[in-house]
Amino acid sequence: MQAMSASGDGGRWHAVDHVKAAAIVAVVFTHAGRVTLDSSPTSVDSLLTSIWTRFQVPAFLFVSGLLYARSSPMPWAAVGRRLRRVLQPYLVISLAAIAVGLAVSSGTPPWTRWPTAVRSVGGVAEQLLTASALGIYYYIMLIVCCIPLAWPLSRSGRWGPWGLCLAGAALALAFDLGLLTRPAVLLAGWLGQGLVFWVMRDPLEQFHLGYFVAGWLAALYLPQLRRLADTRLALAVALGCAGVLFGWGAMLGAFSTGSKSLERVVYTLAVVGLLCLATRRRVAGPLVRFLGDASLGIYLIHRIFQLLAQPLTDSWPPLLRIGGQVVVGLGAASLVLLAGRQLLGEPRARRWLGA
Repeated sequence: MQAMSASGDGGRWHAVDHVKAAAIVAVVFTHAGRVTLDSSPTSVDSLLTSIWTRFQVPAFLFVSGLLYARSSPMPWAAVGRRLRRVLQPYLVISLAAIAVGLAVSSGTPPWTRWPTAVRSVGGVAEQLLTASALGIYYYIMLIVCCIPLAWPLSRSGRWGPWGLCLAGAALALAFDLGLLTRPAVLLAGWLGQGLVFWVMRDPLEQFHLGYFVAGWLAALYLPQLRRLADTRLALAVALGCAGVLFGWGAMLGAFSTGSKSLERVVYTLAVVGLLCLATRRRVAGPLVRFLGDASLGIYLIHRIFQLLAQPLTDSWPPLLRIGGQVVVGLGAASLVLLAGRQLLGEPRARRWLGA
């Protein structure tokens, strides 16, 4: 995605490149570990692949809102183009994951009772429609739900985004405190798959939609945010560091506010803010620009290679196993995308592979 910028490089905002590059590296680290709900927050896997990485998906939603924001009405044709830029690579790479046998069918009704051929088609359709050929593809469902919001947001000035952002925060808090029944509970009852499956894919959960709208708001207030960075840099850095320490403390179990969703909001915004402050006057180098531009393709592809390498790396010591999985995932995905750019040209590689 091309970004707004103060850097003078073709309208590119290099701070956004740095945020996207950091977020996609964090995504690859996340999937290189073995972290479960029962894992100790101080285990090697948790510290290296979970505690520090939890800004990744929220950061991508935030940056998407930032980049999509505009004060003039966005036509539906533009919304459709943005959806295609996400969905075309997603469909191509999901089918590739299914073809090499990495996707696991949920086995939910009704296809379990149908003939094999129909069952297979039904399973593939289900995986594509629910963004579940690989479990990590839940982000696709979130961003596909967020992108159409650009149409009403672009027509609602500042009040629309503020209202949605506050509503998203209120919903996240109400779900976490048990004041409202999660929609995922109903979806799990109607459609199967389990509660966690739908929690991850519900844009109303965990402030998912709110991150996108918060990014939109950040774009609308960009002059004020730049002024703050220029005139109150020490204060801005102090607030960012406090937010990071708050997030780490909550994730390590030092305290709890009762809402993990809002704890993650504070941590994410603090990390994104600090990254922007640290890189706001720095031109992104070729590696950072590649990681930023190819972040969608890396996200879609890296886990395929990690899974293929897993039988080899599973028995390695934690540091070596995690490092090997990061190198395999990031390196192999990057090579595929670079090869795609050479063979297809950058526009087609971007369209079909997210390169």
